[in-house]
Amino acid sequence: MASDGPGTSNASATENLIPPNVNDDKLIKCQPGDNESDIIEVTFKQIKQSHTFFNMFRDLGCEVDENFVFPMPAVKPEIFQKIVEWTANHIGVPDPEVKEDPNTRERTWFTLNDYENKFYDVPVDIMADVLTAANNAFISNFYFT
Repeated sequence: MASDGPGTSNASATENLIPPNVNDDKLIKCQPGDNESDIIEVTFKQIKQSHTFFNMFRDLGCEVDENFVFPMPAVKPEIFQKIVEWTANHIGVPDPEVKEDPNTRERTWFTLNDYENKFYDVPVDIMADVLTAANNAFISNFYFT
């Protein structure tokens, strides 16, 4: 199944759906949690790795101006910072593919790089929150499959 988000095989088709005032370096204000002072700015090329955000943006025809804030009330700010770190390090990285050997039907898994191994080396409770946030945002390059 083809992906809808940019940076994937359908990137050229979906890029036409982005309003002209949005380029990849445009800063998007995100509000994790419910505290209005916890606004975190993220580049569009990072936030569009979230299929949830990208599809909402595309389907609703959202315009990004200085007042646009992407609400994320279920995500703690410190957990969102981890997501921001991940997306900054995965700009242009294709979604992972888990391949299957046609003869044995055994899955062939991808290998994590050094950054990814360090990223995942955190306490279980923090990683559970990070994986939940990545799953809710549908960031498919987050390896939660």
